[in-house]
Amino acid sequence: MDKKKAILIMLFIANLVLISSVWYYQNTHFRDPEHTIDGHTFIALGRILGLVGAYLILCQFLLIGRVAWIERVFGMDNLSRYHHYNGLVGFLFIVFHVFFIVLGYSLSSNTPFIEQYFVILQSHIMFVMASIAFFMLAFLILFALSMVYLKLNYELWYLTHLFVYAVVALSFFHQVIGGADFVRNNAFLGYWLVLYTFVFVNFIAFRFIKPIRQFFYQDYRVEKLVRETEDVTSVYITGKHLEKLNTRAGQFFIFRFLSRDFFWQAHPFSLSLAPNNKHLRISMKSLGDFTNAVPKKLKPGTRVFIEGPLGKFTQERSRHDEVTLIAGGIGITPLRALAEAFAKQKKNVQLIYGNQTSTNVALKHELDALAKEYENFSWTLVVSDEPHYKGEKGYIDTRLLAKHVLKPAKKDYYVCGPTPMMKSVRTCLKQLGVKRGNIHIEKFSLA
Repeated sequence: MDKKKAILIMLFIANLVLISSVWYYQNTHFRDPEHTIDGHTFIALGRILGLVGAYLILCQFLLIGRVAWIERVFGMDNLSRYHHYNGLVGFLFIVFHVFFIVLGYSLSSNTPFIEQYFVILQSHIMFVMASIAFFMLAFLILFALSMVYLKLNYELWYLTHLFVYAVVALSFFHQVIGGADFVRNNAFLGYWLVLYTFVFVNFIAFRFIKPIRQFFYQDYRVEKLVRETEDVTSVYITGKHLEKLNTRAGQFFIFRFLSRDFFWQAHPFSLSLAPNNKHLRISMKSLGDFTNAVPKKLKPGTRVFIEGPLGKFTQERSRHDEVTLIAGGIGITPLRALAEAFAKQKKNVQLIYGNQTSTNVALKHELDALAKEYENFSWTLVVSDEPHYKGEKGYIDTRLLAKHVLKPAKKDYYVCGPTPMMKSVRTCLKQLGVKRGNIHIEKFSLA
């Protein structure tokens, strides 16, 4: 495991241990050898569940905050996945926190569960605030899950997630004003305040201040649009001091075009051209409302709000002198940038490019030009929907990879394309004896 990754994971665990240790030290009930399971037991369990749940929800802001020093270690795709599961686990802890607290007081006072819940609500305004925060969090979790399974609009999901700020604010006051573990221990309260401050300073700095500063300082604008094929368009974006972005081939940005038709949408796109000081280039296939509208409605001169660079789909992950790039459809975009970067690095680069037809191949002329310029770069087109095509036909499967890839275990593989294709290629490579660490896949997504 990478040393930086190990350190961050240990810090995450260390905070969990510290929180649990303080809770255990302050709840002497559990250290009494003659203690019995009663209402106080459930109240104490409810408190630790609430503390850990609050900590996990707080960590969500670091996972989705595009915090550069964390994103560089884990990668945006991994952080998005952690965000999903961490949110679910944190929510379950909060659910059981509420359940055990109410159950504990219900047992102690011999009051029915539902009645006890309303008794607690009436005892202090902070419990009303906590209850509101709980139901708002439940709504957010259910809505996020429905977005994944029903493929709801991202912008609607984003707007509803703004409620999470209210959830955290309400729950924070509930914790520090009424939380027994904080009322008893000023040092623990100080630690909790430092934890919140650290998280939100990073979140605000990287999620808001950094991109806003870049927007005004570097003045990103659409330079031109170039139609690459009948359904693929490249957008060139200029700006001041692009070298200060420290962009690497294979990375992606989140783009928001500030015109009437596009300002309310943000989308991730990988660079389709190796980074340079003149412009950034992205290439998109017309697959939905947004990508269909860009060639028709986006105009040169439009200002662009950019977040990034993001992702670890870069040269730095390569361990060998030979690299095989495997693309499916518009997944060619980051691999085209990587092909040039690896070729300049003097590595032997092979590209296997799967496409439906041989006549509508995105960036084909550029790949041909790279093959002429660099002796250490070659590429093969695999066509699936042309029975009479004279070149390689079919899909990128184990048979085809075994035919074109010599000594498969001694190479790095970068795979980009539709999710089913990437999963299939990874399985095929493993069947050929390729180690998991030599297969590099990254899903470009928003969080």
